[in-house]
Amino acid sequence: MFTFKGETSKDNGLIVREVASAILPTVNEKTVEIPSRHGGLDYGRTYGMRQIDFTVGIKGESDEDLRLKMRRLAKWLNSRTLQPLVLSDEPDKQYMARVTGDTNLSPLFRYEEATVSFLVPDPFAEDIQSTAVTIPGGETTPINVAGTAETFPVFTVTMDAAAEYFEISRSSEEEPDDDLLVKVVTVLTPGDVLVIDCTDGKITLNGTLVQTTMTLDSDFIYLTEGENRLTCSPGGTVEVKYKNKWL
Repeated sequence: MFTFKGETSKDNGLIVREVASAILPTVNEKTVEIPSRHGGLDYGRTYGMRQIDFTVGIKGESDEDLRLKMRRLAKWLNSRTLQPLVLSDEPDKQYMARVTGDTNLSPLFRYEEATVSFLVPDPFAEDIQSTAVTIPGGETTPINVAGTAETFPVFTVTMDAAAEYFEISRSSEEEPDDDLLVKVVTVLTPGDVLVIDCTDGKITLNGTLVQTTMTLDSDFIYLTEGENRLTCSPGGTVEVKYKNKWL
């Protein structure tokens, strides 16, 4: 059984016969071959999009009942945007997905069977519930991330003093040689709320979108599995909100 858009396959009359999903998303190698040299150079890898296939059946009491169920099923599965997909064996995790490809039916007597494929552009599963941690500005604080893939947090900063910038840096056990920094240069006053959304790649100040305020050495940072050390300055209170991501 699976849940899509908050509705279960069972509630929509589906019989789930088989689920096909890869252990890892497609691995795209980043390599370069050099003339007159054996082999090549390795520049790491990226993950491609994931696809999850369900072999499902639908049965009707009559031809009319079967057609009615198919219409209701089409309405449920149709979506222009990504929606939560939850597998029954991991009820605390979700994929953001939508149906793709053909859903051709193989008819038998008042029974139809098809393969329903879900495209998952972000190939990682994520916790349904977010994790929120509050840390003080002006010092380094460790945050332990449980997931097995990088996750992009949202920082909500409440200023307690005037400042001309706010910066957050990250170092981690997983990537000790890859420190990251996001520095926002703008006029800040006590009580201002600065939101640095590394998930959607945007910055707002008191609810208004702020543009061209990041320094050239900045980037939207991510958290890795294990301990991440965050340093925030100057003073203020910072809420770090993220969802654990899973391979």
